[in-house]
Amino acid sequence: MQHVLLSLLVSLCPGVSNLDGRVGTACTARIYPQVLLACALAKTDELGYFPAGDIRIPLKEITGKRYEIPSFSRHLNDFCESGRGPVLQKTGAAYRNKFRFINPLVQPYTIMQGRANQLIDKEKLAAIKQMQG
Repeated sequence: MQHVLLSLLVSLCPGVSNLDGRVGTACTARIYPQVLLACALAKTDELGYFPAGDIRIPLKEITGKRYEIPSFSRHLNDFCESGRGPVLQKTGAAYRNKFRFINPLVQPYTIMQGRANQLIDKEKLAAIKQMQG
């Protein structure tokens, strides 16, 4: 999954590289693809923005583990910078940041790749939608 997302993101967002999880601790570096998929599944406002807290539900469904914002905030910030992105755009004051995909095509493609690579199935997608209201 990581290599597929990396090649997609490199083609759609030229600054994207290094999604392979080699940087950081073993337990947090491995969840970059899951965090990106959770971002794609987050409930958004009319402009496509979502707060960090809104990816907790999708991330729990994807990984089977509950993560709090500090566990994946670095991932979100990395997706906004040239090292692993930029895939996301960040706006707002500190601790009240909102994020959205820079290229709107990356969001549905990430979901399709998550399904194709069995990171998420129909039942989990339905559960996420139901929990988000």
